[in-house]
Amino acid sequence: MTFLFLVLFSLPVVVLGDVNLNFEVKDKVTTSDKEEIKKGLLFLASEQAVLKMASEKSINFDQLRSKLDKKFKDYLSRFHAKKLSEKFGSKYSETLSPEIKKEYLASLKINESDLFKSFAGYLYPIKSHQFKEFKLRSDSSDQWEALIELNVDSNKMDNLIKSILNDERVGLQKVFIMSDIEADSFTWPEMNLTDSKKFLDPINSSWIEWIKDNYSQVVTEVKICDQKCMNFYHEWVSAEASQASIPIDYFEASFLRIDFNLKRTKLDPIFHETGFSWEGRVILQDINTKKIISNFSMPLEKRSFRSLDQRGLNSALASQLYRAPFTAFLQLQKQLESKQVAGKLGRVLLKGLDHLGDVFAFIEHLKVRGSLLGLEVSLESFSKNEAFLTCFYRGEEKSFSDLLSGLKEIKLRQPYQLMGEFTGVQYTINFMTESSKE
Repeated sequence: MTFLFLVLFSLPVVVLGDVNLNFEVKDKVTTSDKEEIKKGLLFLASEQAVLKMASEKSINFDQLRSKLDKKFKDYLSRFHAKKLSEKFGSKYSETLSPEIKKEYLASLKINESDLFKSFAGYLYPIKSHQFKEFKLRSDSSDQWEALIELNVDSNKMDNLIKSILNDERVGLQKVFIMSDIEADSFTWPEMNLTDSKKFLDPINSSWIEWIKDNYSQVVTEVKICDQKCMNFYHEWVSAEASQASIPIDYFEASFLRIDFNLKRTKLDPIFHETGFSWEGRVILQDINTKKIISNFSMPLEKRSFRSLDQRGLNSALASQLYRAPFTAFLQLQKQLESKQVAGKLGRVLLKGLDHLGDVFAFIEHLKVRGSLLGLEVSLESFSKNEAFLTCFYRGEEKSFSDLLSGLKEIKLRQPYQLMGEFTGVQYTINFMTESSKE
Protein backbone atom coordinates (compact mmCIF):
# COMPACT_ATOMS: atom_id res chain seq x y z
CA MET A 1 0.00 0.00 0.00
CA THR A 2 1.43 3.34 -1.03
CA PHE A 3 0.31 6.45 0.77
CA LEU A 4 0.15 10.21 0.82
CA PHE A 5 -0.73 12.20 3.90
CA LEU A 6 -1.78 15.70 4.81
CA VAL A 7 -2.01 17.09 8.32
CA LEU A 8 -4.34 20.07 8.62
CA PHE A 9 -4.56 20.61 12.34
CA SER A 10 -4.01 19.12 15.78
CA LEU A 11 -5.59 20.16 19.06
CA PRO A 12 -3.88 18.87 22.22
CA VAL A 13 -5.70 18.46 25.50
CA VAL A 14 -3.51 17.19 28.34
CA VAL A 15 -5.18 15.07 31.03
CA LEU A 16 -3.12 13.11 33.59
CA GLY A 17 -0.33 12.23 31.18
CA ASP A 18 -2.68 11.59 28.25
CA VAL A 19 -2.89 13.81 25.18
CA ASN A 20 -5.81 14.05 22.76
CA LEU A 21 -4.76 14.85 19.21
CA ASN A 22 -6.80 15.22 16.02
CA PHE A 23 -5.27 14.54 12.63
CA GLU A 24 -6.70 14.69 9.15
CA VAL A 25 -4.94 12.21 6.87
CA LYS A 26 -5.23 10.98 3.30
CA ASP A 27 -4.22 7.64 1.87
CA LYS A 28 -4.05 6.48 -1.73
CA VAL A 29 -4.86 2.76 -1.64
CA THR A 30 -4.87 -0.36 -3.78
CA THR A 31 -7.47 -2.27 -1.77
CA SER A 32 -11.25 -2.09 -1.32
CA ASP A 33 -11.17 -3.57 2.18
CA LYS A 34 -12.31 -0.71 4.43
CA GLU A 35 -10.79 -2.21 7.57
CA GLU A 36 -7.40 -2.40 5.86
CA ILE A 37 -7.83 1.17 4.64
CA LYS A 38 -8.58 2.30 8.21
CA LYS A 39 -5.46 0.53 9.48
CA GLY A 40 -3.36 2.45 6.97
CA LEU A 41 -4.94 5.78 7.91
CA LEU A 42 -4.50 5.05 11.61
CA PHE A 43 -0.81 4.34 11.05
CA LEU A 44 -0.41 7.69 9.29
CA ALA A 45 -2.15 9.52 12.12
CA SER A 46 -0.03 7.76 14.75
CA GLU A 47 3.12 8.64 12.79
CA GLN A 48 2.07 12.28 12.87
CA ALA A 49 1.53 12.02 16.63
CA VAL A 50 5.15 10.84 16.96
CA LEU A 51 6.31 13.70 14.74
CA LYS A 52 4.39 16.32 16.75
CA MET A 53 5.37 15.08 20.21
CA ALA A 54 9.02 14.56 19.20
CA SER A 55 9.14 18.12 17.81
CA GLU A 56 7.77 19.45 21.10
CA LYS A 57 10.85 17.93 22.76
CA SER A 58 13.13 19.56 20.17
CA ILE A 59 13.84 16.18 18.57
CA ASN A 60 14.24 16.30 14.81
CA PHE A 61 11.77 13.85 13.25
CA ASP A 62 13.97 13.30 10.19
CA GLN A 63 16.76 12.16 12.52
CA LEU A 64 14.31 9.96 14.40
CA ARG A 65 13.00 8.41 11.19
CA SER A 66 16.55 7.88 9.90
CA LYS A 67 17.41 5.94 13.06
CA LEU A 68 14.25 3.87 12.74
CA ASP A 69 14.91 3.14 9.06
CA LYS A 70 18.42 1.95 9.89
CA LYS A 71 17.14 -0.31 12.67
CA PHE A 72 14.53 -1.73 10.34
CA LYS A 73 17.14 -2.34 7.64
CA ASP A 74 19.40 -4.09 10.17
CA TYR A 75 16.43 -6.13 11.40
CA LEU A 76 15.67 -7.28 7.84
CA SER A 77 19.33 -8.10 7.26
CA ARG A 78 19.43 -10.28 10.36
CA PHE A 79 16.24 -12.02 9.28
CA HIS A 80 17.58 -12.58 5.76
CA ALA A 81 20.82 -14.04 7.19
CA LYS A 82 18.79 -16.34 9.43
CA LYS A 83 16.64 -17.61 6.55
CA LEU A 84 19.64 -18.11 4.23
CA SER A 85 21.43 -20.05 6.94
CA GLU A 86 18.34 -22.22 7.52
CA LYS A 87 18.05 -23.00 3.83
CA PHE A 88 21.67 -23.27 2.67
CA GLY A 89 23.74 -23.81 5.82
CA SER A 90 26.07 -21.57 7.80
CA LYS A 91 28.58 -21.24 4.93
CA TYR A 92 26.04 -19.87 2.46
CA SER A 93 28.06 -16.68 2.04
CA GLU A 94 30.90 -18.72 0.52
CA THR A 95 28.80 -20.80 -1.86
CA LEU A 96 25.83 -18.71 -3.03
CA SER A 97 25.90 -16.17 -5.81
CA PRO A 98 24.19 -12.79 -5.23
CA GLU A 99 21.57 -13.79 -7.83
CA ILE A 100 20.55 -16.97 -5.98
CA LYS A 101 20.41 -15.09 -2.67
CA LYS A 102 18.20 -12.42 -4.20
CA GLU A 103 15.92 -15.01 -5.83
CA TYR A 104 15.49 -16.95 -2.59
CA LEU A 105 14.80 -13.86 -0.48
CA ALA A 106 12.21 -12.71 -3.04
CA SER A 107 10.49 -16.09 -2.72
CA LEU A 108 9.83 -15.34 0.98
CA LYS A 109 7.33 -12.70 -0.16
CA ILE A 110 7.85 -10.36 2.77
CA ASN A 111 5.57 -7.32 2.66
CA GLU A 112 8.12 -4.80 3.90
CA SER A 113 5.59 -1.96 4.07
CA ASP A 114 3.28 -3.87 6.44
CA LEU A 115 6.25 -5.21 8.37
CA PHE A 116 7.61 -1.70 8.92
CA LYS A 117 4.28 -0.56 10.33
CA SER A 118 4.51 -3.26 12.98
CA PHE A 119 8.23 -2.72 13.59
CA ALA A 120 7.93 1.06 14.01
CA GLY A 121 5.74 0.73 17.10
CA TYR A 122 3.86 3.96 16.37
CA LEU A 123 0.59 2.43 17.61
CA TYR A 124 2.12 1.45 20.95
CA PRO A 125 1.45 4.80 22.72
CA ILE A 126 -2.09 5.06 21.30
CA LYS A 127 -4.54 4.21 24.10
CA SER A 128 -7.63 4.65 21.94
CA HIS A 129 -8.74 6.21 18.69
CA GLN A 130 -11.93 7.38 17.00
CA PHE A 131 -12.67 7.96 13.33
CA LYS A 132 -14.65 11.20 13.34
CA GLU A 133 -14.77 11.18 9.55
CA PHE A 134 -13.97 8.46 7.02
CA LYS A 135 -14.80 8.81 3.36
CA LEU A 136 -13.68 8.31 -0.22
CA ARG A 137 -12.78 11.57 -1.93
CA SER A 138 -15.50 12.59 -4.36
CA ASP A 139 -12.95 13.33 -7.10
CA SER A 140 -10.99 10.08 -6.71
CA SER A 141 -11.60 6.36 -6.94
CA ASP A 142 -8.69 5.30 -4.74
CA GLN A 143 -7.99 8.10 -2.25
CA TRP A 144 -9.57 7.97 1.19
CA GLU A 145 -9.45 10.60 3.87
CA ALA A 146 -10.25 10.62 7.55
CA LEU A 147 -10.30 12.77 10.63
CA ILE A 148 -8.97 10.67 13.51
CA GLU A 149 -8.87 11.53 17.20
CA LEU A 150 -6.04 9.83 19.09
CA ASN A 151 -5.74 9.45 22.84
CA VAL A 152 -1.97 9.22 23.37
CA ASP A 153 -0.15 8.05 26.50
CA SER A 154 2.64 10.64 26.73
CA ASN A 155 4.82 8.43 28.96
CA LYS A 156 4.66 5.57 26.45
CA MET A 157 5.39 8.03 23.66
CA ASP A 158 8.51 9.16 25.54
CA ASN A 159 9.59 5.53 25.88
CA LEU A 160 8.98 4.86 22.19
CA ILE A 161 11.05 7.88 21.13
CA LYS A 162 13.86 6.91 23.51
CA SER A 163 13.90 3.33 22.21
CA ILE A 164 14.20 4.57 18.61
CA LEU A 165 17.03 6.96 19.47
CA ASN A 166 18.85 4.38 21.59
CA ASP A 167 21.56 2.70 19.50
CA GLU A 168 21.74 -0.28 21.86
CA ARG A 169 19.00 -2.88 21.43
CA VAL A 170 18.04 -3.96 24.94
CA GLY A 171 15.29 -6.02 26.50
CA LEU A 172 12.54 -7.56 24.40
CA GLN A 173 10.71 -6.47 21.30
CA LYS A 174 7.62 -8.67 20.98
CA VAL A 175 6.08 -11.12 23.46
CA PHE A 176 3.58 -13.89 22.78
CA ILE A 177 1.64 -15.04 25.85
CA MET A 178 0.71 -18.70 26.23
CA SER A 179 -1.27 -19.74 29.28
CA ASP A 180 -2.73 -23.05 30.35
CA ILE A 181 -4.49 -24.62 33.31
CA GLU A 182 -4.34 -28.28 34.23
CA ALA A 183 -7.65 -28.98 35.98
CA ASP A 184 -7.52 -31.36 38.93
CA SER A 185 -10.62 -32.76 40.65
CA PHE A 186 -13.07 -30.73 38.55
CA THR A 187 -14.13 -30.24 34.94
CA TRP A 188 -14.76 -27.01 33.08
CA PRO A 189 -18.42 -27.87 32.30
CA GLU A 190 -18.91 -28.06 36.08
CA MET A 191 -17.82 -24.40 36.10
CA ASN A 192 -20.37 -23.62 33.33
CA LEU A 193 -17.45 -23.19 30.90
CA THR A 194 -16.67 -25.17 27.77
CA ASP A 195 -12.90 -25.22 28.35
CA SER A 196 -9.99 -23.45 30.04
CA LYS A 197 -9.75 -20.93 27.18
CA LYS A 198 -13.08 -19.35 28.16
CA PHE A 199 -11.73 -18.91 31.67
CA LEU A 200 -8.28 -17.66 30.62
CA ASP A 201 -9.20 -15.22 27.83
CA PRO A 202 -10.14 -12.28 30.12
CA ILE A 203 -7.14 -13.01 32.37
CA ASN A 204 -4.81 -12.99 29.35
CA SER A 205 -6.26 -9.64 28.22
CA SER A 206 -5.63 -8.17 31.68
CA TRP A 207 -2.05 -9.50 31.74
CA ILE A 208 -1.43 -7.89 28.36
CA GLU A 209 -2.56 -4.51 29.65
CA TRP A 210 -0.41 -4.89 32.77
CA ILE A 211 2.67 -5.79 30.74
CA LYS A 212 2.07 -2.88 28.34
CA ASP A 213 1.84 -0.48 31.27
CA ASN A 214 4.78 -1.85 33.27
CA TYR A 215 7.21 -3.18 30.65
CA SER A 216 6.91 -0.15 28.39
CA GLN A 217 10.67 0.47 28.22
CA VAL A 218 11.57 -3.07 27.16
CA VAL A 219 8.51 -4.46 25.34
CA THR A 220 6.96 -2.89 22.25
CA GLU A 221 4.25 -5.44 21.49
CA VAL A 222 2.36 -8.08 23.49
CA LYS A 223 0.01 -10.60 21.89
CA ILE A 224 -1.90 -13.74 22.75
CA CYS A 225 -0.44 -16.80 21.07
CA ASP A 226 -3.40 -17.71 18.82
CA GLN A 227 -3.90 -20.98 16.93
CA LYS A 228 -1.48 -20.02 14.15
CA CYS A 229 1.08 -19.12 16.80
CA MET A 230 0.48 -22.43 18.64
CA ASN A 231 1.00 -24.38 15.40
CA PHE A 232 4.36 -22.64 14.99
CA TYR A 233 5.21 -23.24 18.66
CA HIS A 234 4.71 -27.01 18.37
CA GLU A 235 7.02 -27.14 15.34
CA TRP A 236 9.54 -24.83 16.99
CA VAL A 237 9.71 -26.66 20.31
CA SER A 238 10.70 -29.95 18.64
CA ALA A 239 13.54 -28.44 16.55
CA GLU A 240 17.11 -27.65 17.55
CA ALA A 241 17.79 -23.94 18.10
CA SER A 242 20.17 -23.80 15.16
CA GLN A 243 17.69 -25.65 12.92
CA ALA A 244 14.42 -23.95 13.89
CA SER A 245 12.83 -22.06 11.00
CA ILE A 246 11.62 -18.68 12.31
CA PRO A 247 8.91 -16.82 10.32
CA ILE A 248 9.18 -13.05 10.26
CA ASP A 249 6.22 -12.68 12.67
CA TYR A 250 8.22 -14.42 15.41
CA PHE A 251 11.72 -13.20 14.59
CA GLU A 252 13.43 -11.62 17.63
CA ALA A 253 10.36 -12.28 19.79
CA SER A 254 9.79 -14.29 22.98
CA PHE A 255 7.28 -16.75 24.36
CA LEU A 256 5.89 -16.05 27.83
CA ARG A 257 4.41 -19.26 29.24
CA ILE A 258 2.15 -19.04 32.29
CA ASP A 259 1.03 -22.50 33.43
CA PHE A 260 -1.14 -23.44 36.41
CA ASN A 261 -2.08 -26.61 38.19
CA LEU A 262 -5.52 -25.80 39.60
CA LYS A 263 -7.14 -28.20 42.05
CA ARG A 264 -10.57 -28.10 43.60
CA THR A 265 -9.97 -29.00 47.24
CA LYS A 266 -13.45 -28.61 48.68
CA LEU A 267 -17.06 -28.69 47.48
CA ASP A 268 -19.62 -28.23 50.27
CA PRO A 269 -23.15 -27.68 48.92
CA ILE A 270 -24.62 -27.34 52.42
CA PHE A 271 -22.49 -24.35 53.45
CA HIS A 272 -22.09 -23.15 49.84
CA GLU A 273 -18.32 -23.31 50.12
CA THR A 274 -15.81 -24.20 47.41
CA GLY A 275 -12.06 -24.43 47.89
CA PHE A 276 -9.25 -24.29 45.34
CA SER A 277 -5.47 -24.52 45.44
CA TRP A 278 -3.05 -23.62 42.68
CA GLU A 279 0.61 -23.40 41.84
CA GLY A 280 2.48 -22.94 38.61
CA ARG A 281 5.41 -21.59 36.63
CA VAL A 282 6.25 -18.54 34.51
CA ILE A 283 8.83 -19.06 31.77
CA LEU A 284 10.14 -16.44 29.33
CA GLN A 285 11.98 -17.99 26.38
CA ASP A 286 13.69 -16.32 23.43
CA ILE A 287 12.35 -17.67 20.13
CA ASN A 288 15.48 -17.14 18.04
CA THR A 289 17.88 -18.87 20.41
CA LYS A 290 15.54 -20.97 22.60
CA LYS A 291 17.36 -19.50 25.58
CA ILE A 292 15.25 -19.47 28.73
CA ILE A 293 15.56 -15.86 29.84
CA SER A 294 13.71 -16.35 33.12
CA ASN A 295 12.06 -19.22 34.95
CA PHE A 296 9.95 -18.50 38.03
CA SER A 297 7.80 -20.80 40.13
CA MET A 298 4.47 -19.64 41.55
CA PRO A 299 4.15 -21.02 45.10
CA LEU A 300 1.17 -23.02 46.29
CA GLU A 301 -1.82 -20.88 47.28
CA LYS A 302 -5.20 -21.86 48.72
CA ARG A 303 -8.50 -20.02 48.89
CA SER A 304 -12.06 -20.81 49.94
CA PHE A 305 -15.08 -19.05 48.46
CA ARG A 306 -18.49 -18.91 50.16
CA SER A 307 -22.00 -17.97 49.13
CA LEU A 308 -21.18 -17.27 45.51
CA ASP A 309 -23.12 -18.32 42.45
CA GLN A 310 -21.12 -19.98 39.69
CA ARG A 311 -20.48 -16.74 37.82
CA GLY A 312 -19.31 -15.01 40.99
CA LEU A 313 -17.09 -17.97 41.87
CA ASN A 314 -15.49 -17.94 38.43
CA SER A 315 -14.85 -14.22 38.68
CA ALA A 316 -13.33 -14.44 42.16
CA LEU A 317 -11.10 -17.36 41.16
CA ALA A 318 -10.00 -15.56 37.99
CA SER A 319 -9.00 -12.53 40.07
CA GLN A 320 -6.80 -14.73 42.24
CA LEU A 321 -5.07 -16.39 39.29
CA TYR A 322 -4.60 -13.02 37.58
CA ARG A 323 -2.55 -11.85 40.59
CA ALA A 324 -0.62 -15.12 41.03
CA PRO A 325 2.27 -14.39 38.59
CA PHE A 326 2.81 -10.77 39.68
CA THR A 327 5.86 -11.57 41.83
CA ALA A 328 7.42 -13.29 38.82
CA PHE A 329 6.44 -10.38 36.57
CA LEU A 330 8.05 -7.84 38.91
CA GLN A 331 11.27 -9.87 39.23
CA LEU A 332 11.41 -10.21 35.46
CA GLN A 333 10.79 -6.48 35.05
CA LYS A 334 13.80 -5.65 37.26
CA GLN A 335 15.95 -8.11 35.34
CA LEU A 336 14.98 -6.64 31.98
CA GLU A 337 15.34 -3.01 33.03
CA SER A 338 18.80 -3.68 34.47
CA LYS A 339 19.76 -4.95 30.99
CA GLN A 340 20.72 -8.41 32.25
CA VAL A 341 19.17 -10.16 29.26
CA ALA A 342 21.69 -11.65 26.84
CA GLY A 343 19.49 -12.49 23.89
CA LYS A 344 21.91 -12.88 20.97
CA LEU A 345 23.18 -16.35 20.06
CA GLY A 346 26.63 -17.16 18.75
CA ARG A 347 28.05 -20.62 18.05
CA VAL A 348 31.81 -21.09 18.33
CA LEU A 349 33.81 -24.10 17.13
CA LEU A 350 37.17 -24.64 18.84
CA LYS A 351 39.69 -26.66 16.85
CA GLY A 352 42.98 -28.02 18.14
CA LEU A 353 42.14 -28.53 21.83
CA ASP A 354 42.23 -32.19 22.83
CA HIS A 355 41.98 -31.69 26.59
CA LEU A 356 38.64 -30.92 28.26
CA GLY A 357 40.36 -28.92 30.99
CA ASP A 358 41.77 -26.56 28.35
CA VAL A 359 38.28 -26.08 26.91
CA PHE A 360 36.84 -25.07 30.28
CA ALA A 361 39.83 -22.81 30.98
CA PHE A 362 39.24 -21.06 27.64
CA ILE A 363 35.52 -20.67 28.44
CA GLU A 364 36.37 -18.89 31.71
CA HIS A 365 38.86 -16.66 29.88
CA LEU A 366 36.20 -15.84 27.27
CA LYS A 367 33.62 -14.97 29.95
CA VAL A 368 36.02 -12.49 31.57
CA ARG A 369 36.88 -10.87 28.24
CA GLY A 370 33.19 -10.68 27.31
CA SER A 371 31.80 -9.44 30.63
CA LEU A 372 30.69 -6.11 29.14
CA LEU A 373 28.51 -8.05 26.68
CA GLY A 374 26.93 -10.04 29.51
CA LEU A 375 28.50 -13.09 27.86
CA GLU A 376 27.19 -16.50 28.89
CA VAL A 377 29.06 -19.53 27.53
CA SER A 378 28.22 -23.22 27.74
CA LEU A 379 29.88 -26.31 26.27
CA GLU A 380 27.54 -27.95 23.77
CA SER A 381 29.73 -30.90 22.73
CA PHE A 382 33.33 -32.13 22.88
CA SER A 383 35.16 -34.67 20.78
CA LYS A 384 38.74 -35.22 19.75
CA ASN A 385 40.29 -31.84 18.88
CA GLU A 386 36.88 -30.12 18.54
CA ALA A 387 34.53 -28.38 20.96
CA PHE A 388 31.27 -26.55 20.20
CA LEU A 389 30.34 -23.61 22.42
CA THR A 390 26.98 -21.85 22.70
CA CYS A 391 27.30 -18.17 23.56
CA PHE A 392 24.61 -15.68 24.55
CA TYR A 393 25.43 -11.99 24.57
CA ARG A 394 23.98 -8.47 24.55
CA GLY A 395 24.52 -5.76 21.98
CA GLU A 396 25.51 -5.91 18.34
CA GLU A 397 26.96 -8.92 16.56
CA LYS A 398 30.01 -6.85 15.58
CA SER A 399 30.91 -6.43 19.27
CA PHE A 400 30.88 -10.20 19.69
CA SER A 401 32.89 -10.85 16.52
CA ASP A 402 35.39 -8.13 17.53
CA LEU A 403 35.79 -9.89 20.88
CA LEU A 404 36.61 -13.19 19.18
CA SER A 405 38.88 -11.70 16.51
CA GLY A 406 40.80 -9.88 19.26
CA LEU A 407 41.86 -13.20 20.78
CA LYS A 408 45.40 -13.75 19.44
CA GLU A 409 47.07 -15.97 22.01
CA ILE A 410 46.42 -17.78 25.27
CA LYS A 411 48.39 -19.95 27.67
CA LEU A 412 46.54 -23.05 28.80
CA ARG A 413 48.47 -26.26 29.47
CA GLN A 414 50.76 -24.86 26.80
CA PRO A 415 50.91 -21.61 24.79
CA TYR A 416 48.58 -21.32 21.78
CA GLN A 417 48.34 -18.89 18.90
CA LEU A 418 44.70 -18.30 17.94
CA MET A 419 43.45 -17.93 14.39
CA GLY A 420 39.76 -17.12 13.92
CA GLU A 421 37.35 -17.14 11.01
CA PHE A 422 33.63 -16.47 10.59
CA THR A 423 31.47 -18.35 8.09
CA GLY A 424 27.84 -17.27 8.02
CA VAL A 425 26.55 -17.83 11.53
CA GLN A 426 29.40 -19.84 13.03
CA TYR A 427 32.77 -18.73 14.39
CA THR A 428 35.79 -21.02 14.29
CA ILE A 429 38.89 -20.56 16.43
CA ASN A 430 41.95 -22.64 15.57
CA PHE A 431 44.40 -23.29 18.41
CA MET A 432 47.93 -23.47 16.97
CA THR A 433 51.05 -24.62 18.83
CA GLU A 434 54.60 -24.19 17.57
CA SER A 435 54.64 -27.81 16.47
CA SER A 436 51.26 -27.61 14.67
CA LYS A 437 52.49 -24.62 12.62
CA GLU A 438 55.36 -26.65 11.22
